[in-house]
Amino acid sequence: VKIQDSATHRYSIQWTGDTYCKLSDLDQEIINHNKASLNAIPYENSDLGGHIGNPNKHDYLLWMGFGVFDGLFRPHCTKTVERFREPWNYDEETVSLFREFTLTRYRLLPTLYKEAYLSYQEGTGLTMPISFEHQVPKIYSLRESYLADTILFTPYTDTKETPLLPSMYQGKVHATYFDNRDLQGKPILETEEKRLGFKIDGTKLHGVIPPYNFSAVYEFDIMPKSDIILHLLSDDGMRVFVDNTLVKEDWTCHAATDYEICELKGKQKYHIRIEYFQGEGAAILRPFFFYKRNIGKREIYFPDGKYVDPYSGKEFNGNKVYHVRLDEKKIPMYIKDSRIIFLAKNTRHALDSDFKHLLLDVYPGKENFSTMLYEDDGVSEGYLVNQCRITHCSYSFEEGKARIHLDKSQGTFRGKRCCKKRKITLRINHLFGFDNVKEVLINGERVKVKHHRRNQSLPALSFSESNCACKTSSLSLIQDVTKEY
Repeated sequence: VKIQDSATHRYSIQWTGDTYCKLSDLDQEIINHNKASLNAIPYENSDLGGHIGNPNKHDYLLWMGFGVFDGLFRPHCTKTVERFREPWNYDEETVSLFREFTLTRYRLLPTLYKEAYLSYQEGTGLTMPISFEHQVPKIYSLRESYLADTILFTPYTDTKETPLLPSMYQGKVHATYFDNRDLQGKPILETEEKRLGFKIDGTKLHGVIPPYNFSAVYEFDIMPKSDIILHLLSDDGMRVFVDNTLVKEDWTCHAATDYEICELKGKQKYHIRIEYFQGEGAAILRPFFFYKRNIGKREIYFPDGKYVDPYSGKEFNGNKVYHVRLDEKKIPMYIKDSRIIFLAKNTRHALDSDFKHLLLDVYPGKENFSTMLYEDDGVSEGYLVNQCRITHCSYSFEEGKARIHLDKSQGTFRGKRCCKKRKITLRINHLFGFDNVKEVLINGERVKVKHHRRNQSLPALSFSESNCACKTSSLSLIQDVTKEY
């Protein structure tokens, strides 16, 4: 992402193009997203799942986890893929996980909507790279981001694709070319090549192969040094045989598409045969691989402070690098200490979330922190003339006591969403050494507090008095928006 023209900022919603579905492409989209936020393009968005290619279930869920905090959550692809990007094209577990990802997004709507308002006011992204306000090693500066300086978002998979290495080839590639799409008739050229891989558009291979409507057979032996996952990028049709067994076929015209072929064991010799045809347009054929040992592992840099995994309750100290397993079944996020998150009830549509009952999710610590709740009618442009309401909220810690200040609301707007009173549920998470809530006072008066065991059946950031990550304490009150607490 690079700003080429000042007119770029006329368009608030921008799209990154027809991306591939590989995890290395997902990582590039994460970097693009953070660069866009730095360049005041807050609603840059991707074709979630990749526009081209056939992501497996694991990769598909990682793409969806990345989209949860995006300005636009938009799964999309071309029509020539094996499966479209709806979760039910995989299995029931995928549907369940996708549903929970989207419900988490809606529960976080008070935070996302507030960040959208601040973006309108200040030009910042809904999430900002950690390097925006923190000194971090350069390698991590565009990999990770913050939502509201509260949730550390870490979708970067640290997955790198590698072309087949010269040392893997056990001899040369034998290539046979035909002047048709069906490998029929007398070959027009038989030759040997050092390695396989090309991208042409209107030019002739070897000076004699027609740029369109040709086919070819490539045969070669390879021996990887360690276990790999073999892939093939192809435009157009292809068949791949490993040791004379057909393992992948798509004999159709299509855009450049990534195919996961199979796993190959290290220090074992394989005979590869690739049948290929080129129709019209560009011709691409490129084998590559991922080291199996690197799949599922990644590095995460935690800036200053303390953080918790909201699924497991595991805590992390800041200014350190951790090696963390890549889990496609969880949103890649960690929550900072000394923070408050406004959560809304589960809903299926943003307009159904009216903020009449909110959960203040408290992550205790010894820092000071301030945030706010932003509200408007959700449909009009009344916010342009200050038809909106803002409620400031702060957290502080002094002499062994945590203090939460909920200010009286400022401003108003029209419509039924503008409630005079609302229910507030306060959930205090027993984390970061704060595991003994002795008493709670509201405006000087002691109130009854309930205590809850950890409930691992709940999702992360649930709208509940208990939590899946740790023990909690909770209480409820009715907030009069004209008063402070």
